[in-house]
Amino acid sequence: MNVCKLVLFLVVSLCTACTALNIQNRSDKFELSLRQYGSALRWGHWTDAYSYHITRDKKQLEVDIEKLERFSVAGFDILEQIMDPEGTEVIILVDINYYDEQIGTLRNIRQQQVWWFNEETKRWFTESDFPDLK
Repeated sequence: MNVCKLVLFLVVSLCTACTALNIQNRSDKFELSLRQYGSALRWGHWTDAYSYHITRDKKQLEVDIEKLERFSVAGFDILEQIMDPEGTEVIILVDINYYDEQIGTLRNIRQQQVWWFNEETKRWFTESDFPDLK
């Protein structure tokens, strides 16, 4: 009987460890995705940043990339970050500071974004609207 309990304990321990590793792996991938997304915004790589905006039903909202060429993002700061216990969804609150080169003004928008993990592609996406720079 003690051998059965030991085997059961080992199986449960291994399952728990695997789950924890999966969550940690997704969390690491999220941090990397968020850095790449913020970098794409700051460097004006609008198409790269736009590629992260995919809904769970695999749709993308229309964004006029050409209109964005007049803006420069000066800051992308995460104010708050909440990950669900399974590590498959993250809600962030972000401050985006940007400069309108035509008007010469520095502006700020605060946006809540919902990020989700796609198990098929093993990538993070945001189903939130693209930042409305105007």
